[in-house]
Amino acid sequence: MDGINLLETDHTKLRDKISQFRNNDNWTSRQLLIKEIISNVCQHTSAEERYLYDLITQKFDNGKFLYDKQLIDNQVHKEMMQFLLDKIDILSVGNMSFRDSYQQECEKLFSVLEDHMKEEEQLVFPKLRETLNTTELSDLYKNLEWAKQNAPTRPHPSTPVVGSKILHPVAGLVDSLTESLTGTTNVNK
Repeated sequence: MDGINLLETDHTKLRDKISQFRNNDNWTSRQLLIKEIISNVCQHTSAEERYLYDLITQKFDNGKFLYDKQLIDNQVHKEMMQFLLDKIDILSVGNMSFRDSYQQECEKLFSVLEDHMKEEEQLVFPKLRETLNTTELSDLYKNLEWAKQNAPTRPHPSTPVVGSKILHPVAGLVDSLTESLTGTTNVNK
């Protein structure tokens, strides 16, 4: 497998989880699914920020623009995901209007994530496949796989992007410790 295949596989899995969320009427199950979706997106995003976006600046004529756009998209995703995590207990409350509102916010997140994935699949991935050799694609796979293993599982919207190769593993460790201390588990690790 190469790095682009890994990212495409992540996109497929994310779309599947979003579909499961949409097709599930059980609010307890939805709580678990949105947590899993957010965790997956956080790990995927961290890996991209650390290893894919540098390639975009190097290999694309308009690489700096795309790099900045991807970071802005990611920041919006992180803010939305943090809001959803902060308000997740709404799903436990019996008031359906809160649940409907929460569902609408989830759909906003899903929409921007889908736009982001489509852009990568239609613009970024084909260009990188065209310009990277087999060794570079293999190295990208190794770097992304390693990055996902020590990535944050929560959004951390206030964490600066500069220095992400150092800060993200630290945030990932903090998330693991928090999960360990609170008795919550990350289904992805």
